Amino acid sequence: TSFYGTAALIAAEVQAVVGFDRVLVYQFSAEEGDIVIAEALKDPDNPVSYNGLRFPEFDIPPVARRTFSANRLRMIVDLDAPQARLIPAINPQTNAPFEPIASMLMGVSPCHGEYYRNMGVKATLAIAIMDEERLWGLVVGQHNTPKYVEPDLRNYCDNLGYLMSLTLPRKQRQEIQRYRQQMEITLAYLRRELQTVDTEFLGRLPFPVPGKSQFTPTTTPPLTLDHRPESLLQEILQRHGDQLLAIVQATGVALCFGEALTLLGKTPTDAQVKELLRWLRQSPDYGHQNLFAINSLGAIYPPAQTFTAIASGVLGLVIRLQNSAYYILWFRPEIAQTVSWGGVPSPETRLDQSGALRLCPRNSFELWQEHVQGKSLAWHLAEMDIIADLRDILTHSALRLSQIAWELAAEQARIANQSKSQFLAKMSHELRTPLNAILGFSQVMNRDETLSTEHRQNLTIINRSGEHLLSLINDVLEMSKIEAGHLSFNANSFNLYQLVEGITEMLQLKASAKNLQLRLEYDPQVSPYVITDEGKLRQTLINLLENAIKFTHEGWVKLRVFPGSTPTQIFFEVSDTGPGIAPDEHHLLFDPFSQTESGRKSMQGTGLGLPICKQFVNLMGGDFTVESQVNQGSVFRFDIQIKTANAVDSPLSPAGRTILGLGPGQPQYRVLIVEDVEENSLLLLKLLNPLGFEIRTAKNGQEAIAVWQSWRPHLIWMDILMPIMDGYEATKQIRALPGGAETIIIALTANAFDDVHRAALDAGCNDYLAKPFQDTRIFELMGKHLGICYCYREEKTSPKTVSRSNYTLNSQSLAVMPAPWRSQLHDAALAMDEDRLEDLIAKIPPEQRDLADNLTYLVENFRLDLILEQSHGDD
Repeated sequence: TSFYGTAALIAAEVQAVVGFDRVLVYQFSAEEGDIVIAEALKDPDNPVSYNGLRFPEFDIPPVARRTFSANRLRMIVDLDAPQARLIPAINPQTNAPFEPIASMLMGVSPCHGEYYRNMGVKATLAIAIMDEERLWGLVVGQHNTPKYVEPDLRNYCDNLGYLMSLTLPRKQRQEIQRYRQQMEITLAYLRRELQTVDTEFLGRLPFPVPGKSQFTPTTTPPLTLDHRPESLLQEILQRHGDQLLAIVQATGVALCFGEALTLLGKTPTDAQVKELLRWLRQSPDYGHQNLFAINSLGAIYPPAQTFTAIASGVLGLVIRLQNSAYYILWFRPEIAQTVSWGGVPSPETRLDQSGALRLCPRNSFELWQEHVQGKSLAWHLAEMDIIADLRDILTHSALRLSQIAWELAAEQARIANQSKSQFLAKMSHELRTPLNAILGFSQVMNRDETLSTEHRQNLTIINRSGEHLLSLINDVLEMSKIEAGHLSFNANSFNLYQLVEGITEMLQLKASAKNLQLRLEYDPQVSPYVITDEGKLRQTLINLLENAIKFTHEGWVKLRVFPGSTPTQIFFEVSDTGPGIAPDEHHLLFDPFSQTESGRKSMQGTGLGLPICKQFVNLMGGDFTVESQVNQGSVFRFDIQIKTANAVDSPLSPAGRTILGLGPGQPQYRVLIVEDVEENSLLLLKLLNPLGFEIRTAKNGQEAIAVWQSWRPHLIWMDILMPIMDGYEATKQIRALPGGAETIIIALTANAFDDVHRAALDAGCNDYLAKPFQDTRIFELMGKHLGICYCYREEKTSPKTVSRSNYTLNSQSLAVMPAPWRSQLHDAALAMDEDRLEDLIAKIPPEQRDLADNLTYLVENFRLDLILEQSHGDD
């Protein structure tokens, strides 16, 4: 039997057994009023019927409802009978008034009595229907004359009340459950579709994903990583729009995932939905809710009154991920209906004899109908529960997709970085290999004592230009390593005093050429022996000092070393009396490829030096500060974290001394050169042959193994990148042979990346050397690993490159020429127009020959930067 059929049977049973004129079955509903769901009449021809009518909630006030919850059976035998007083009024055991709520015959209030008199009722019997602890409804027997119900019949009605409490709410829940089951079938279907969303996402990518299963649908377009995961969710939901509508019996649905909006079924227009979404997001009532139901949208959102026929009801689901909110809105149309009430559903008030207002029952219970507009069918609690489950499923799918997308993005970034690293490694090799030959052979030629002064000048120019080009290449590669995350901290022990003194000695010539004082100050409290990344500290100090010398035209440049606040902190400060830097340009100093005004005028560098130094300092545990004002000089200060070390000996050979050969008593060292580039192999031969080494060569790793087996060299210079077999594999195989561990193997590589150097050591190499290399570094490494002692030439005053250090080019020396000439000189240097510069130098009068010679020297040595520095004031 259906729910309503069961209620009708109960009403008929009570009427037949007790004999009431009328029996009504009420179901309580706070939202829609109490509804009569069944009625049984003693006289079937009675013209007054309350079946299907609604009675307002205030007809049975909360106090009366609580009474029925405590006492499930209430009887009025004769409404007009006088009511007896309760004696005693005070309970002698508790000294509190008696509570007659448990009495089945407890009297009724005057208002309640008047209510029944207006209905024409003289006697009643009310049976409570409970849903666990909640008052679900009432069965009310009404009689037009006084009527007494016998105890056995009352017991029967009481038992019937318990039976109804078990039956009617359960019947209602069963019907709701059947509806819920239909919704859950649809939800299960959507869940299955959404569970495959990650597989579909992977399958529709235009490339295979390592470690992920692939599934390629044939009817859907391919995706790229530009597709956001939520867009695929929206696409899948759109694909199953019929199920999405059916799950809550909606007539339309809107999918709003990001900027994309999809409308399915009968919905307001695109613009109307967007405005509604904007209002929902800003609403204090709905803006923060993840689930909401509205069945009269026009009442709270006036613009909706224009589309009530399509969307009077809205059920909203919100998925919040990170800083985004994705909406699904279901719509139901207006249900224009006539609601029937048992009388006008509004309370009445009257003045009593004392003049006070009191609530009075309605006088009429005749049919009163209300025409309701602007409302949709109400959203059921079961529908809200199902949508909450759908929200959990969608949120899980979105999170799963976001995780996959993040993994894929990370994988793509890794592949891109790997490709970039491979490209940079290739470019490093291709650029540094010819530079190795250029710089190396110029060093070999410079050892020839028969060279003329002019040829030595030419070699000096070649070396300077090559080293400048190498510096630019190193800067670009270093920044690329930083961006690729390949920057590493390589700590070693060294003498800090020796390092800073060596750097200042190296740069002293540059400072003297500009008539600048280069000062070094270090606090004796700073430990001389430290552990940190010596190479990165050296590069940082050289960069700062060279910049200071380059941009300072008169005065001094100073390097100061002093301790920090802890024993592990050391500060380095480079200050100058240069032109300074405007405060609004300070932010450009550490931006890659950005230059200040003075930097642009110098026309040198890439703008990468300081950004690289900042990364180096950060890696060493410190940071930079800059203090500078225009025309007041600059101060660059940074700190690093160090560990103190024991005294260390410098392995460097005496600087500036030329090696003539091996010292007396040295064995005949066998050296194998493994190099596929003929120029590089020839360079090493020319460097090592004059010193008395026995040398053989090989063009690849396979030949190297064969030579090693037949010749057993003491040391191998092993190139890394070679055809047939590379240096890594050759080194591994030699180390695996009997006696292979005794041979010193030094890797040669034009790749500047640290991971290549580490890979060489991991393969079994004793050391490595990056190309291009200085000849002194070749001899130094051989001496270190073989214990070689060298014989050095006794240094005499050797021919030197023509120097103009005794003549200082400055604005005063240029002032002897007219202003137009100085302006043309600056423009020609800026344009690097050597022919025009030569023409301008030719116009210098004979009595200013020193100026002409000095300018000629600067042009021939590619030092147009010095000409620009001293002529910039006439620009």
